[in-house]
Amino acid sequence: MRAILLGLLLVLATAPAAAQRGGVCPVAVAFEHLRIRSLTGLTNYYHAVVVIDGDAFEGNPSGRFPSWGHLVGRHRSLRAKPLKDGNIYRLAGQLPRGCTDVIAAARDVTARVNAAHLPYSPTPEIVWNAVNSNSYAHYLVRKLGLRPPPPPFPPTSGWVPGYHAAIRD
Repeated sequence: MRAILLGLLLVLATAPAAAQRGGVCPVAVAFEHLRIRSLTGLTNYYHAVVVIDGDAFEGNPSGRFPSWGHLVGRHRSLRAKPLKDGNIYRLAGQLPRGCTDVIAAARDVTARVNAAHLPYSPTPEIVWNAVNSNSYAHYLVRKLGLRPPPPPFPPTSGWVPGYHAAIRD
């Protein structure tokens, strides 16, 4: 019996870490309502947040109006700063590996985005060569190997500016 337990312990200790963590990791995008009003009176603006097993990643500008600076991706603790009420939550998919590995990959992508110092604009669709926090969320989901879910439909649910403004490798 002792030999069997020792053998089992040896197998577990030498198994690859990913196999020990294993599992399937869900990745989603939560679209948080910003509760702001545009110059035209629109109020249905959303901020995309990538949610990975209770952790989150989001983008923000490094500056403030009128000089927004560059895009800064960051980890967000949902325990310290939960998602706002009324968010639209959409599953991007599940990855066939442990969430610890997926979060590490998300941190790596985030570090590369931050090192690139990409110009930030709240509306990258009308500013050449700029991206925003929603662009970051779309890019992060793609880099993790999933297809980003569709944003809320603008006329009825809201607008997610920059969500399709591509960050290029």
